[in-house]
Amino acid sequence: MGCCGSKEDHEDDGIRDPLLEDFDVDNRRNYRTQEPINIQKEQEFWSSIIDRTTQNLIDISSAQTDPLQDTDVEERENKYRQLVEGTQPRLLTHPTLDNNTNIWELLSQAKPNGGMTDGEVDWLYQTMDEIQDALQHIVIEPAGEMVVHLTMTENSSIKAY
Repeated sequence: MGCCGSKEDHEDDGIRDPLLEDFDVDNRRNYRTQEPINIQKEQEFWSSIIDRTTQNLIDISSAQTDPLQDTDVEERENKYRQLVEGTQPRLLTHPTLDNNTNIWELLSQAKPNGGMTDGEVDWLYQTMDEIQDALQHIVIEPAGEMVVHLTMTENSSIKAY
């Protein structure tokens, strides 16, 4: 907010209510009083929750179950062992530098662009340009309080592959 200075005098200056109350004069503040909590309604509410919960419980302590047979245990063990072996991480060994290796020779053998061909580098840069163009052409439509719909414009260079 700003203030505009003026040389005009008004007779009613100072008559309006102040923006902030002077709390030194009146220490009372107007707080909205809350309704007292009805203890009986609260007890009924919690009792209904407890009743619904106890009705939905299933007692499994008295269920008679047959123990697993030895063959079932072996089948499960083999199946789980195969699954675990299939998910074991493969340790990769990385070559280390020997103390005799000349670093300048290694740097001179390094391939530019990570070993990509010129065609692959051109394709990469073209794809990056197309992505940048597509991001600039995205139209965002507000729908209420949240943005929920993205629409690509007609002249967008991105196509489904």
